[in-house]
Amino acid sequence: MTKAEIFTVVQHIIAEQTGNHVEDIMGTTHLQDELGVLGQDFARIVNSINEELEITLSASEIEEESETVNSLVTIAFEEAELG
Repeated sequence: MTKAEIFTVVQHIIAEQTGNHVEDIMGTTHLQDELGVLGQDFARIVNSINEELEITLSASEIEEESETVNSLVTIAFEEAELG
């Protein structure tokens, strides 16, 4: 999958999990400050990403690194590339 395709997957998962509109979720959108994603919400998003992309990310390990949608997409992309 390309990074753009992973962005679309992550964007739709975040929209579904947070109740936000897909078009309101940009790469620079801050997960915590703008979308209120933290704790269990973040874990649910990461679990959905893991299922959809067939990867294994640990929410507790990447939460601090994932301030924006783009940073989460980059981490997911890198994990997907490792296969």
